[in-house]
Amino acid sequence: MTALAEGLAERLEAMGLPLRADGRLPLPEPEAVALRLALAKAGEGASLPVPVLLSRAPRVELMLRREAPAGEPLLVGRLRHALSARALPLARLTTAFGLSRSEARLAACLCDGLSLSEAATELGWTQETARSCSKQLFARMGVSGQPGVVRRMLASAVWLG
Repeated sequence: MTALAEGLAERLEAMGLPLRADGRLPLPEPEAVALRLALAKAGEGASLPVPVLLSRAPRVELMLRREAPAGEPLLVGRLRHALSARALPLARLTTAFGLSRSEARLAACLCDGLSLSEAATELGWTQETARSCSKQLFARMGVSGQPGVVRRMLASAVWLG
């Protein structure tokens, strides 16, 4: 399968799922069983896509579906993995949104779903420091609250590298 998808091995490795030397995924037993069952179900011609969880941390899901794009039936798999704003380079965030380094760190935490209190703990800040920084962050990004930060970041090109 990896020979058909250019760059798949590198993408899987970047997601934390490096292939073994024989080209197979080294999955824990529950995920390996789920993948085998999903492959069998999709191979039988299931009318709906068959989902399978490949990894919980980081979360990586595979959607399998039997398709016939050129008249020949194929088993097609599409991967989806959780985005992590905290994994983005801070320089990319500071440049894209005109933020200070501290504001960029806070924005990444908020985008990853942390509350302001959780972000303060993660960053080693006091609650008041997080509140103060969040006010500056909201003003610079032109949003009125945490959901606005998330929307702006998710709709931006910072994810494209």
